[in-house]
Amino acid sequence: MPNVLVLLQFIFVFGLIVFVHELGHFLVAKLVGVEVEEFGFGYPPRLVRLFTKKGTEFTLNWIPFGGFVRLKGEMDDGEPGGVLAAPKWKRFLILIAGATMNFVLGILLIITRLSDTPIDSSEVLINIIGEHLEKELTLTYLRDGAEHSAVVIPRQNPPEGQGAIGFTIGYPEIEVNFFQSIGLSLRTFWDQVKVTVSLPYNYIKGKIAPEEARFIGLKGIYDLFSNAAKVDQSNAEVAKEFFPISRLSLVSMLTIAIGITNLLPIPALDGGQILFLLFEGMTRKRIPIKVANAINSIFFILLILLFVLININDFINPIPIP
Repeated sequence: MPNVLVLLQFIFVFGLIVFVHELGHFLVAKLVGVEVEEFGFGYPPRLVRLFTKKGTEFTLNWIPFGGFVRLKGEMDDGEPGGVLAAPKWKRFLILIAGATMNFVLGILLIITRLSDTPIDSSEVLINIIGEHLEKELTLTYLRDGAEHSAVVIPRQNPPEGQGAIGFTIGYPEIEVNFFQSIGLSLRTFWDQVKVTVSLPYNYIKGKIAPEEARFIGLKGIYDLFSNAAKVDQSNAEVAKEFFPISRLSLVSMLTIAIGITNLLPIPALDGGQILFLLFEGMTRKRIPIKVANAINSIFFILLILLFVLININDFINPIPIP
């Protein structure tokens, strides 16, 4: 696939993930009676106002990644129909809705396709073969429940479609009914949540290497997406599909990771606002709006700086891709 098409597909995918997140905020806000002043496609500066419906401006903005929702009363807790004038339970539902939509999207993508070949095993096999090109290698495999062995010599330049040891790795599928697919997708989703949440602990304990726990920005994510496209294109059957398995799996993992990240208890993120809401619920006192906005602004600037540094590091020190 040409690089420009991969880039356009990546822009669409990343924009869709962020858009779905904001759509969750929008839909729940409307559901609980909080007015939405603007739903923006992309990020400001504004390019054009598309239309206005039921008091909400729908706008198109210059930066093409994702979107945003501007709720009424974000700066005034006395404004009727505004978010700060709403009961705590309504504000909580609005805040949690974005990450929930990311999780739902990730689960639906997992339901769409299911590979019975673990990705880690494929990578291990590829790496071992790459380390033994033109050298004898004993291959042990299972067939019909019985273990067999064969001595192979991985070729440096195999004929097209044959692979270094005579075959290429594909993505065999197993057929399951709808309810089985939901159960399997939920299990896969939960496994990813556990891996993501436990990442800092495993890093501190030295259970994973620093390069495996590093933050990556848009450049790093694009590199992974581009590599997934190459993997998909290497399989003739998979390459025919609009969204093949490697890219689909990556998008699923990415949207779930974004949902988890947004729930971190950091001001300027949804999790930080939920933290403020919990404080309000326990103390029966609301953090003054000016104080909350000042804290959010400081952390927003810090997050932007961190985002810039992470992306610079992606260029200086690209992520290793097997």
